[in-house]
Amino acid sequence: MPVNLCEIFTSFQGEGIYLGKAQVFLRMSGCNLRCAFCDTPNAWKESPVAKLERLPFSREFDELPNPISGKLIVEKVRELWRPYFHSISITGGEPLLHVEGLREILRAFGRNRPMVYLETNGTLHRSLAQVVEELDIIAMDVKLSSVAHVENQLDNHRDFLALTSPGQAFLKVTISREVSLEELERTLKALSELGKTQTVVLQLVSGKLKPKPLAIEILEQAYALSQNYFQDVRVIPQMHKILGFL
Repeated sequence: MPVNLCEIFTSFQGEGIYLGKAQVFLRMSGCNLRCAFCDTPNAWKESPVAKLERLPFSREFDELPNPISGKLIVEKVRELWRPYFHSISITGGEPLLHVEGLREILRAFGRNRPMVYLETNGTLHRSLAQVVEELDIIAMDVKLSSVAHVENQLDNHRDFLALTSPGQAFLKVTISREVSLEELERTLKALSELGKTQTVVLQLVSGKLKPKPLAIEILEQAYALSQNYFQDVRVIPQMHKILGFL
């Protein structure tokens, strides 16, 4: 099934535990949430055209009308691929809104496909169930109501994470000056009980020049309570925004 594609481009991963890894990014259009800190609102809705980078890191793009077939997407990714790339980052928007198209893309790669890194808001567990065995890495965003200004997603996050294999996913929790430490602890406690991952990234909402001010006392408390539930806790800003890669 063809998918509504926002863009295919090359860059360095700017978030999470694979920070700095070169990837081919496949950004799909459409999202089921409207987070206050979203840095890609252009991907919230379907786009009439898709932008396809001509050469790795060229920042020169061709445009094709949407939707785009899985076969064409695979051909473009292979054209951009170089031996030094770490993986394909499938992102959005929310890519699991296009789960049937995603399945077609993964099948089209065949046995010799690169590693697949899914960036997701961790709310669409029924869609995840259709492709989870095909995914190598899942970067699961945990949406705190106090920060994202969306409805509480804990039940959805729990159902989503429960479908992953141990170690397949890691959690990214965006925090800002508005963070409720009570909500953070309640959420991490519930997710830790599933025993699916030991890694949590506390991700600072970042501007292009520097992270927005966050009291060090709040960050220290967030880090300390996270350590109560996960062995591997890290504080990482959104480097792609600081370095201007966005």
